Amino acid sequence: MEQRRFILFVLLSTLFLFGWLKFGPILLPNAFPKPANAKGKQADVAASVKPDDAKTADAAEVVPAVVAAGESADAASADAGAAAQPADRPVLPEFNSPAEVVLGSLDPASGYFLELKLDPQGAGVKSATLNDPRFITADGKNLPLAVVGNDPQPNQQTLDSDIAAIDAQLQSYDKSLRTVVWEVVRQDASSVEFRYPSPDGTLEVRKTYKLNQGDPANRDGDYLGYVVDVALELRNLSDQPRDVKYVLQGPVGLPLENADNTRTFIEIKVGTAEKPGSPVQYTAHTFTKQLEDAQEKNDDTVIDAWRDPLAFVAVDVQYFGALLIPKDAQNVDHDGDQKPDATFAVVKP
Repeated sequence: MEQRRFILFVLLSTLFLFGWLKFGPILLPNAFPKPANAKGKQADVAASVKPDDAKTADAAEVVPAVVAAGESADAASADAGAAAQPADRPVLPEFNSPAEVVLGSLDPASGYFLELKLDPQGAGVKSATLNDPRFITADGKNLPLAVVGNDPQPNQQTLDSDIAAIDAQLQSYDKSLRTVVWEVVRQDASSVEFRYPSPDGTLEVRKTYKLNQGDPANRDGDYLGYVVDVALELRNLSDQPRDVKYVLQGPVGLPLENADNTRTFIEIKVGTAEKPGSPVQYTAHTFTKQLEDAQEKNDDTVIDAWRDPLAFVAVDVQYFGALLIPKDAQNVDHDGDQKPDATFAVVKP
């Protein structure tokens, strides 16, 4: 009999304990204070992660932030994220550059044929606008016509750059060379030089633009006024040799004037160094079909690409075009290895 009473007592005590733990905080909240400095404990855990322990670091970064009384969720999340970063991660290079850089002028008498707007974020071309009063928009506003920069696309501007060796480092900051702000090293009325170093300090990329002047009395014959010289320079700041690849974005946002009556929407033209006067010509519809085929077959090789030494590659609409023209002849062997030293290794739509 006594044994049965003892067992019953144990069962009732256990049920009471579980019931108290479950319903006690609801009935008597003041009797169950929250643990002190919960946020501080989480920060300590995140800060103790070893930089070389990738799995532990990943786990620490996804720990939900504990919000302390009177603190916003964003602030707590930022603190936890900052603490979770490896202690030896390089500081992201940041520069206080202007919102945009303007070269040339919209004044037809300035000696320039263009006004060139450049974006320090990505160091690409925002727009290239003609100042010839004959070339105005066809929307009734009669504004100066931009040859590139119409219908801007996110993170895609003319002459944006991708350099895998630097972009790989920027990825941990959720950045790329297209989204970071480059430093303006020097600038005058007709030229500007941008630079951006890799976070680890081993590489540096510089991009220089120079807008040429032309003869205002000979706008149809003096092509130089429509030329922008661009130089992309990669500097190895380490003591080890490096092989670095880069990608240069072509012309973006040509105007589509008089769309209802146009005969040419968008075409890509590629002239080889051997036959510059007989360019290969493709419509945007052709490449759209190739892209669909590539996605369906999971095979990018069905999309045409050019590897011959090129004289130019261009995007063309009915009345205007934008061309990339290498400065030096692409079919010349400069280094004596019996192979042409082409600036463009491959051109893709």
